[in-house]
Amino acid sequence: MVDFIIEQFQEQCDAEQANFRGIDDDLDAPLQGVLSLSEDAIYDIALTPDGVTGTVLYNEFHCTNIGYGWCGSGGCGFHLIVDGVAFFRRSGFRPFSVLQGEKSFVLIPIHGSGCVTSDGNSGAGVDPCYVVATWDADAATFRSKDGEIDLSPINP
Repeated sequence: MVDFIIEQFQEQCDAEQANFRGIDDDLDAPLQGVLSLSEDAIYDIALTPDGVTGTVLYNEFHCTNIGYGWCGSGGCGFHLIVDGVAFFRRSGFRPFSVLQGEKSFVLIPIHGSGCVTSDGNSGAGVDPCYVVATWDADAATFRSKDGEIDLSPINP
């Protein structure tokens, strides 16, 4: 599934190259951008205390001519693959898990403006802010207050 997702990003990268043709380029030549991703952008996290894990693919891709086109001030978003099924979040920074006794939580750092203080004020980009999700093994899905992690539409 990780390779399939990377292929989808490569197709998007290639499609963008048409916007950057040079005056001397062969208009019939196939377009291919160079897509790269750091090795630490793919990692596993614990979803349950009894050993269920998920593979995170943090979408910090770099593509020829568009740079980090899938990232912004709210992070790059990510895919989280569990048992061959992809889930995703469009924004956010690198998720991680916290085990507490018999419970496990997926914490997702988000842009500071996504949270409010106790007195109702919005945060700023650098202010720490997190949303949380848990893995429901019986339903094979994530649970959270506001659907923080969705089923990915790119599942084959």
